[in-house]
Amino acid sequence: FSKGSSNNGYVAYYADIVYNAPNGYVFATEDGVNTLIEYIGNDTELVLPADYNGENYVIGANVFRDNTRITSIEIPNSVTSIGSSTFSNCTGLTSITSLIPAESLFVIDSFAFYQVDKTVCTLYVPVGAKETYALTAGWSEFANIVELEPEIITGGSCGKNVTWTLVDDVLTISGSGAM
Repeated sequence: FSKGSSNNGYVAYYADIVYNAPNGYVFATEDGVNTLIEYIGNDTELVLPADYNGENYVIGANVFRDNTRITSIEIPNSVTSIGSSTFSNCTGLTSITSLIPAESLFVIDSFAFYQVDKTVCTLYVPVGAKETYALTAGWSEFANIVELEPEIITGGSCGKNVTWTLVDDVLTISGSGAM
């Protein structure tokens, strides 16, 4: 459903706010701002949606509050804000992976991860962003900030008939037909 849509019998045509729950993540869009407002799933290792309808989004206040089952969460680079008490009392949380690059990082309030043991929970951040996270309010509370290892691609294909591999700094290209 989307606001103003005539699909599905005009269910959302006159709506001010439209809610969608892909994979247990409940979103609302109001005044052009996409907000994750609730999680109704049961997973313990969460990978938040990469985007919402192809756009960035904010994580609203209290979305995961008191969910002690969550052990890890991955936050995509499309998240532009995290609300107060979003992960408050998520005492099972031991790993947070934030894919938000240093140049897009934002301040979070001290209640966003209230009661999460920040001496046990490891915060994984993009390569080159550790210092920025360590100096940014809210994120800086984590004792263990670790840069993610860069992804190394060692092979692939180009079209239907060409493949490549990279082994010990040797690039091998093979295939058939015109190259």
